[in-house]
Amino acid sequence: MIPSLIPAQPQRCAKRMQRTSYAFALAAALGLTAAHAQQSCPFDNGDATLGKEGLILSRYALGITGAPLVANTGIAAASAQTVENSIHSPAWGLNITGNTDVSGAPVLTTNDATIISRKIAGFSGAALTNGLALAGPRNTPAAVQNFLLAGCPGTAWVQGGNAFGAPGVIGTTDAQPLTVRAGGGTVQLVNSTYDGLRIEDNSDATFNAPNVINGMGSNAVATGVVGATISGGGLRDLVNTPNNRPQVVFGDYGTIGGGLGNSASGRSATIAGGEGNTASATNATVGGGIGNTALNGSTVGGGAFNSASAVYSTVGGGTDNTASANFSTVSGGTLNTASGQYSTIGGGGGNEASGFYASVGAGFNNAASGSASTVGGGWNNTAAGATSVAMGRRAKAMHDGTFVFADSTDFNFESFNPNTFRVRATGGVRFVTDIDASGGTTWSCLAAAGSSWSCSSDRNLKHSLKKLDGRKVLAKLAAMPVYQWQPKGQNTHVKHVGPMAQDFMKAFGVGDDDKMIGMQDADGVALAAIQGLNQIVKAKDAKITALEKANAVMQREMAAIKKRLGM
Repeated sequence: MIPSLIPAQPQRCAKRMQRTSYAFALAAALGLTAAHAQQSCPFDNGDATLGKEGLILSRYALGITGAPLVANTGIAAASAQTVENSIHSPAWGLNITGNTDVSGAPVLTTNDATIISRKIAGFSGAALTNGLALAGPRNTPAAVQNFLLAGCPGTAWVQGGNAFGAPGVIGTTDAQPLTVRAGGGTVQLVNSTYDGLRIEDNSDATFNAPNVINGMGSNAVATGVVGATISGGGLRDLVNTPNNRPQVVFGDYGTIGGGLGNSASGRSATIAGGEGNTASATNATVGGGIGNTALNGSTVGGGAFNSASAVYSTVGGGTDNTASANFSTVSGGTLNTASGQYSTIGGGGGNEASGFYASVGAGFNNAASGSASTVGGGWNNTAAGATSVAMGRRAKAMHDGTFVFADSTDFNFESFNPNTFRVRATGGVRFVTDIDASGGTTWSCLAAAGSSWSCSSDRNLKHSLKKLDGRKVLAKLAAMPVYQWQPKGQNTHVKHVGPMAQDFMKAFGVGDDDKMIGMQDADGVALAAIQGLNQIVKAKDAKITALEKANAVMQREMAAIKKRLGM
């Protein structure tokens, strides 16, 4: 005989009954061995008798309970309740037809008692169910016989496990929910290597959030941590033990989505996946990749061996990038470092943004070290002055407020004073100010080596042509005052010569307004005045020529007179 192990939460009809003691009475009645109880129906080894076990089960199926249930069976009346609990326990597999009450609790029927009694009496096959109107999930003779032949599979889960002869299923066959509860605080759904799902309660009464761990068995949540989640992953290398890569959460509410060898040690830190990543401060996040580290609420999106170590710093991806200042950002690339607060590197390789609000767009080996300085891209450029800008190749904006653009020539091109604009373009500089409907250049100005500043002056770009009177232009120009002047707010030694825009507009009425003088207008006035002056000179030359001719005639006449007079 064996002790009948009453489950921690036995049920009886519509009322769930909780017991914690072991019941011996029904076991004595059924007369089973421990080994047999774990692998077959509790009445299936031939030890049970109709006079005891059959009688008790028949009485119970007819609704007889209490002391009458065990009367004249050799079982004490005081043990009647324990016997009832044992009969009703799903662990014993006595509910052959699978009937349940409205609450979903198993119900032992007269059909069940009859079938068991026939089984105890030696009946088998169709004789077990002949003449019975079967009801419940197993409502055919074949279903009942298969259930008994299989050792009542699926009706009992016992401590330490048991053999079913078929895949085991825990669940309900009706619309009732299934609850798995563990009084010890841990629920585990693991395979033979203890890999799988574990739900662990915690001892913190204030924040009673369970930890959920899935994946390999060595995935773990540190002691005292609450609300942690490991969705899966981890690597078990049975050949090379040091290569085992478990996932570990050390911070409350930390999350690891998957991957292997990841560690979330900050409160609410998150690692979505990847390998060997670390989120080690509050709200730190690593999206994936390998060997990435996020601290202090920072974020690493992915890539490899990236580090975001300051408050709300971000590395989007790439490899070996570092965002080490508060609110700094490296979008991608490789070997880039954003070490100034609010600094940004868009990508490229070997770039550094160390100034406050400094920015490097991309390129290679660029440095923005001045506050709010910018390197747009290119190669080996430096923006060291505050609010300075460097672009191209080996452009060096070393002073505050400077803009330096260098072409591809492999020489340094540096600023020499603050607030200057320097451009090295050995192929020329052209400013395009207008285009046609097809995008072709119409109006532009060009500065090229060996030539002066040249601007568009194509006749085809102009209309309403009117030829000027050079003498009139010269007269206006002669009347227009020209000054020597100095710009306000500039160095006192700087001097210039020229007209005022207001006087120029008044004299000639050309240009956009009276605050500026267009160089083409100034050149045009000068050319027209030269033409007028030329006309005057030509007229004077003609007059002088005529006078010279008249004078020559007079000289000849005077010579003739002197000759006649003998002078």
